[in-house]
Amino acid sequence: TLFADTYAREYDLQVVDNLNIFYVALTRAEKSLHVIAKEPSAQKADALKKGKSVSWSDFSQILFAWTGCCSDRVWGEPYDFRRMERKESEAGEPFAADWSSIPLGDRMHASRDASDYFGPDGLVGPLASGRLRGIELHRVLAAADSESDLPAGLAEADRTLLASRMASHPEWFSQARARNEVTVYAADGSRQRPDRVVEKPDGGIVIIDYKFGAERQSYVAQVRRYMALYRDMGYADVRGYVWYVPADKAVEV
Repeated sequence: TLFADTYAREYDLQVVDNLNIFYVALTRAEKSLHVIAKEPSAQKADALKKGKSVSWSDFSQILFAWTGCCSDRVWGEPYDFRRMERKESEAGEPFAADWSSIPLGDRMHASRDASDYFGPDGLVGPLASGRLRGIELHRVLAAADSESDLPAGLAEADRTLLASRMASHPEWFSQARARNEVTVYAADGSRQRPDRVVEKPDGGIVIIDYKFGAERQSYVAQVRRYMALYRDMGYADVRGYVWYVPADKAVEV
């Protein structure tokens, strides 16, 4: 579907997040830690015991291999919790605890990103919101090098729009060397990500930034930053454009 790439990115982020949570869980115990996990299937357990490469599907399998393929493993001496010193508060005295808090101030506010997701006529997402439609079309165009790269599930009107716009700029979409949304690091460590960078046969660079909304001067400044970065990389001939796709208006920077 159109959401395949988004799903894959979210899945990867969830895996990393779960690994971090798992690490925290294993490193915060002061006295004793008990981990209970499900044993892998007999087939996978046998493969792990034989040292064969397997495709992990959960943390239990990783734990099973890490413990030497043992279903029960103990390190060190169990802590005797009866030795812990417990201080009881005096009768009538409140429990001694300090719960500190930092005022929110301007650090948190309600998100408005999804305020236009539902339309008054029952439509949702890109069908209800011009902003969301622009975001989706931007994502599709940023992944395409030619009309044949446009996804099959794209609405016919959107396919016609993007195909016609790409056809009107063969100098941008018929080049052998082009990079879409490749992150470039500046000397100060900041990251820049132009929508499309085309390397011409003569070695010149053309930078195109796609826009689907109203014109803004900040977009020009954004492309100028991209151009300066490529000049710093040694490219002498660098040209840049802010391309307002729906109107097919290319503003040279």
